[in-house]
Amino acid sequence: MYGVVDIGSNTVRMVVYHVDGGKPSAVFNKKYPAGLADYIDEAGMLTEKGIEKLIGILRDFDRAASAFPDFTLCPFATASLRNIGNTSAVLSRVKEETGLDIQVLSGYGEAVLGYEGALPEIRSAGISKGMFADIGGGSTELVYFKKGEIREANSIAIGSLNLYRKYVNTIFPDSKALRKMEKNAVSRIRENFIGEKLSRSEHLCLVGGTARALLSLYRDMTGDSDSLKYDVSFIYRLLDKICEKPEALIRSILRTAPDRVHTLIPGAVIIKSLAELYNLSTIFTASGGVRDGYIYHVLRKEAEIHE
Repeated sequence: MYGVVDIGSNTVRMVVYHVDGGKPSAVFNKKYPAGLADYIDEAGMLTEKGIEKLIGILRDFDRAASAFPDFTLCPFATASLRNIGNTSAVLSRVKEETGLDIQVLSGYGEAVLGYEGALPEIRSAGISKGMFADIGGGSTELVYFKKGEIREANSIAIGSLNLYRKYVNTIFPDSKALRKMEKNAVSRIRENFIGEKLSRSEHLCLVGGTARALLSLYRDMTGDSDSLKYDVSFIYRLLDKICEKPEALIRSILRTAPDRVHTLIPGAVIIKSLAELYNLSTIFTASGGVRDGYIYHVLRKEAEIHE
């Protein structure tokens, strides 16, 4: 059995996989809303409190892992440790105090693994061309794909949490903050990703906590409890609602995704920016993502599966 630990800027999550015949299946899932991005100082370093919090979570996961037989813990980090100034020092400290080696994924590697983790669902949905996005707290991974093949992949250093921290002073942004966030998101995407202007029939395939929270909110607000797809116009209505009727929207978010009440709207701004830049009309939400891509990476490395 393998425990994949995903150390993100917003949350730290462990998924335990049982492997049978080279095929992994998730049997246990535990998440901490760590908010590591809140422990980065003005010099861009993860603070002592942030390091201690990370080590405490990893120790808790290690204790939980002891309940499973023949177990390997496989931690990896994304922008949470990739984009700080003391990455090496943090990794050494974690190794010294827990014995764990954290693999820090490159931005490109994170984007590719996220897409590979969601690819079975994307194929099952009959989607062969479009954009893939994993909107995290500290970065957004983008993949442009055509006929199921990756044409471009990159990580952009904007996420729901760092947008919130930079532009929002209360729980929800006002119209001025929304404009500033969108301007920043559009600028960053244009600087770091080319892609193609797609036809209006193409999909934006989303994974991650922001994607799942928005799907839950869509279902709560529309009563459509089964669909994994919805029109991007829902995101536009959502951003209008935050300015016109914030109380009703707050209640909906607290019902469906209370731990993301402050980051959901910044995440929606990134989605709107992508939809406008690449002419996307439909959002598809997949449950897979970088953790699923990473377990296949681990299994290939361990020669438990062959390609």
